[in-house]
Amino acid sequence: MRNVSIQYLSDRHRLFMFIIASIVLLYFIFAPATHILYYGGDDFRYAVGGAHRLCKQDDSFYFMKTLGRPLQAYLDCVVYKFTHTLQQMIFIRILAVVLLGVGMGLLADWLYTLGFSFWMAFFASGSLFLIQKLYSDTVLTGALSLSLPILFVVLGYRCLTQAHHDALAWDDQSRKKKIKYFIYASVLFLLALLTYPAMTFFFGTLVLFKLFFSTISEWTKTRREVLQDVILFSVICIIYFAWASYNMHYHARAPIPDQYRMHFNLNLMELWARIRPLGNVFDGGPWVLLFPLGFPLGGSVVQGWLTIVLLLGALCFGCKRFLKSEFYLRHSKQALFTLGQIIIFIAALFIFCSGFYLIIPVREDMGSRLIFASVASGFPLLFWSIYRWSDVFSAQFKFAAISIVIGLFFLLEGYQANIKIMYDALHFAQTLTSVETQINRYLANGNQLRRIHFVIPGKEHPYNKFFLANAALVQLLGQGKYQIKWCSLPRGISGAEQDHQTEMLTCIHGLPENGIAVTYSRPDEPIKITQEMLLMKNQFEIEQVELRNLLA
Repeated sequence: MRNVSIQYLSDRHRLFMFIIASIVLLYFIFAPATHILYYGGDDFRYAVGGAHRLCKQDDSFYFMKTLGRPLQAYLDCVVYKFTHTLQQMIFIRILAVVLLGVGMGLLADWLYTLGFSFWMAFFASGSLFLIQKLYSDTVLTGALSLSLPILFVVLGYRCLTQAHHDALAWDDQSRKKKIKYFIYASVLFLLALLTYPAMTFFFGTLVLFKLFFSTISEWTKTRREVLQDVILFSVICIIYFAWASYNMHYHARAPIPDQYRMHFNLNLMELWARIRPLGNVFDGGPWVLLFPLGFPLGGSVVQGWLTIVLLLGALCFGCKRFLKSEFYLRHSKQALFTLGQIIIFIAALFIFCSGFYLIIPVREDMGSRLIFASVASGFPLLFWSIYRWSDVFSAQFKFAAISIVIGLFFLLEGYQANIKIMYDALHFAQTLTSVETQINRYLANGNQLRRIHFVIPGKEHPYNKFFLANAALVQLLGQGKYQIKWCSLPRGISGAEQDHQTEMLTCIHGLPENGIAVTYSRPDEPIKITQEMLLMKNQFEIEQVELRNLLA
């Protein structure tokens, strides 16, 4: 699978080429989202930050520490303190793209050492980093905590690869080096878990690449290494989750919603209900989200059937190749036994990759970032299927054909990612502008503002409106000119907002002279009117449709 013209590059030069090319390419793909002035999602809270602010004044600081993500808490605090303006958010988003690019380059280099050609490794790695729920949240919200654990995991697995390489020698020095690399890998995996646990299960995708693209004749060696890798990672996970559960129960510093609690889901029916959608290649499954604008050749239906044909064809070609292999012809029973072990390992790894999604107490939808590892685990199977289909070509054109197909897949992902992220960035910018405009018009009429009320449709998280209102007020009034308070049902407290009206009114009446309350209700709920209240018109959906039509 090697590209002969590049295989003689030194390891450092090749790695440098992969990283630089990855950063540059991702920068151009995500350029629209990095240079538009806006806040998106959770990063609205950065608008009230500043170097003089304390970490504990960041609304999510204690929340993240209670969840067991101290590295994310302090990383977000650095952003909160030093990049609190719209212009400074450009730097954070570019840094997020750089981290994604470094991770992509490191992964591409590792795939090359696994046997991929230069271009196959580059495009395959890029395809993984263009999964929507990785790049979208990372770039749009400036969430460095999403890209950093991926980087830690790739670095950790490269350490494991080096440890297995040193294990080929049996002298004391080599054994010490192996132990050293195992320790490095353990520390990196732990850092990833302390940053964002769900992303850390990307580890399983790397193991699947190793299983799919290692030769069957070296199965004994591959099996030993895979078992060592998975056992080490599992031990680190057990240590982390035990500590996180203890921390959440006995050192909680913030209320925790049910979906974040460490109550593992062990209900077999619920587990099956979560696994079933992962196998759906049509609408309702996560795979249609690979193309956020839709599969260009017939939509999700054609994409689903094309996926099925690709997988079935790959299985046929794979079986044919296996039955004609020298290993099977000479040792048929041993070959079948080995093949059975490989299939069991692969099936177990697929479940392992979805481990976080399967055990969390509340089921997430198919568009959640928490299933990133589940979606990523399908890519080794996808690339293996493409590799098996290449058997229809002669040896002269085989690897060029694989590179072209994976390259086209990457370019299609990149094109749609560019359009989608520009649309989302413009929507966030328009949302903030809409809120600022409504508040400004209200104040221009000589009214005093004491309460901002949002009517929130659907399943949108209401507390995000607190950050949105705060960001708009900072732009209009400046920092320190007002005190904002969330007077609706506190985050993490169970119950219905309509049953919290008495407490809401008490909160509003207890505000200081420059205080502004933020409240919400659902469209079918009555609104408790108070004096000096701005009812925020829900123009976002209309504007979103207009923006979508403009881009189309």
